[in-house]
Amino acid sequence: MKSLSSKSAIMAAVALAAAAGLTACSDDNDSPAVPGKDAISFSVTVPKASRAVTTTNSINNFSVWAFVDGAPYMSNVFVTKQSDMWTYTPTMYWPADDKPVNFFSISPSIPGGTIGNPDKPDIPGFVNSNGSVDLLYAVNMGQKGSVNAQVKVNFRHAMSQVRFMLRRKADTANTPVRVDVDGVEIVNIYSKGDFEIPRVTTSVTTTDRGDWDNLSAMTNAVIYNGEPVTLTDTPKEYNSTGYIFALPQDLAESSVSGNTYSGAYVRVRCAVYDEASGVKIWPSASTPGYVDGMAYVYFPLNGETTRYDEWEPGKAYNYTLSVGVPAGSTAIDFSVTVDEYQDFVL
Repeated sequence: MKSLSSKSAIMAAVALAAAAGLTACSDDNDSPAVPGKDAISFSVTVPKASRAVTTTNSINNFSVWAFVDGAPYMSNVFVTKQSDMWTYTPTMYWPADDKPVNFFSISPSIPGGTIGNPDKPDIPGFVNSNGSVDLLYAVNMGQKGSVNAQVKVNFRHAMSQVRFMLRRKADTANTPVRVDVDGVEIVNIYSKGDFEIPRVTTSVTTTDRGDWDNLSAMTNAVIYNGEPVTLTDTPKEYNSTGYIFALPQDLAESSVSGNTYSGAYVRVRCAVYDEASGVKIWPSASTPGYVDGMAYVYFPLNGETTRYDEWEPGKAYNYTLSVGVPAGSTAIDFSVTVDEYQDFVL
């Protein structure tokens, strides 16, 4: 597939900010144990992250599966936080013979999960329908009642976080413009997949992560769809849908042929005006995709000007998109002639 050319029509300038990994973990704070000398109790931590994601302070519940000698011991037990204590019903106890127990936890609860089953994906056919679910997972292998006063559940983020900041493109060589935007959309990303939890304890000192497989259901994800907003020179996030979590995936290579775009893109529906007079500069009624005075500009997610060709689990990707007059728009040019003085007969 041919990579996107910098001279392609209807492409705006784009600046892509570096992604920051969400790996630093919160302090491990023990919560009061479930009543009972040999009862299994839990304490929970979640990696620190930017706003709008689940943290140690904000997580309120999770579901847990446990196995002894490969046989189910706890199956989809719902654990909730009440004040500072994690509680569940019925209370479970450590095996009397001190056999090791393997725990697998997810949050929020996912119907149909087969957590810990070696023959099936732990979460088959997960659908990222609206991009608002911060899927978490945790593993505690070989836990024993004689050693572990509590099961210290250290969650990891299974999804990729994606955010888009928009600003007006600064161009000192040209007349200042006004950019109005009423839509932002991610084009051609997978929205369904199977998730496999690692069989290694997800402690604060390990780095093992789960795997996504069998990705399918290519779709477009709407980020903003609302009243027109006017961009400023300061980057700002416009998000009316709450979509910030995407499936980790290889991004399809971005390319363009004529007016046909393929691969993974962000497209912004906008109109560009001369700032002083208010006269529209772009688009015209003949611009491809023109509807109600606006059309799309496209920003490649995997092209010659981008840094990342994939989204990885547990990482945050913050993109800054600079929108101006699309390349290929016709600037006003001048051709100058001067008439000669005419001879007049007196």
